[in-house]
Amino acid sequence: MKRLKRRARRLIWLNPLLETPEYQPLCLGMRTALPYVDFFLPANTLKGLQAMRDVLAELAS
Repeated sequence: MKRLKRRARRLIWLNPLLETPEYQPLCLGMRTALPYVDFFLPANTLKGLQAMRDVLAELAS
């Protein structure tokens, strides 16, 4: 993740579980990745994908 973060302008991580009320990023891999992630977004609904669209539009401007 550290190397990826150095090579990428921004890291966007889409997670289909993010909008689940009981979801917590407890697994070691996710806890390790989160400090390098600029945008942690849901990917299980149209609303979540629209949030990604908004982030991409903001980054493009």
